[in-house]
This record gives sequence, C-alpha cells and structure tokens, in this order.
Amino acid sequence: MLLLSSEAVIAKSNSSVVGIDEPSRGLNNYEMYKVAQFLTELVKEGKTIIVIDHEEAAFKYFTKHIELQNKNNILEGV
Repeated sequence: MLLLSSEAVIAKSNSSVVGIDEPSRGLNNYEMYKVAQFLTELVKEGKTIIVIDHEEAAFKYFTKHIELQNKNNILEGV
C-alpha cells in the first residue's frame, strides 16, 4: 500500500525531477516491472527520474545507469 501512496504523491508532484531510493527493494520481478512501467510513464510526461537501487534485476528497466565503486574511499562512476 505504501508504494501506491508514493505513486499518487509522485504523479501529482509539479517537480520535473523525482528521486527515488530503492523502489524495487523486497519486490518480485512482476512488481519491479510494474514500478518500472509507472516510472516510464512519468518520463513520458517529461519528468527526470533518478533511482538509487542495489538490485541488479532492476537495472534492465532503466535506459542509463551509473555504477559507483569505492576506490580508496572515493566513489567513482563506471
């Protein structure tokens, strides 16, 4: 239910940039797909979506991703 509430808040937001932390955490593949569909609709409406996620299974749903690696306490994008 929390996810549906979050979707309602995001969809009504006037912000052009939306940041989401781990939207796929604890979700099965179908649920991840549904979240990705929702986010895709937001992109079609002109919003920029920034997602922070650690689930490799979710990566396939995004057109671009930056993987951060810790090298000597400095995060580098790959």
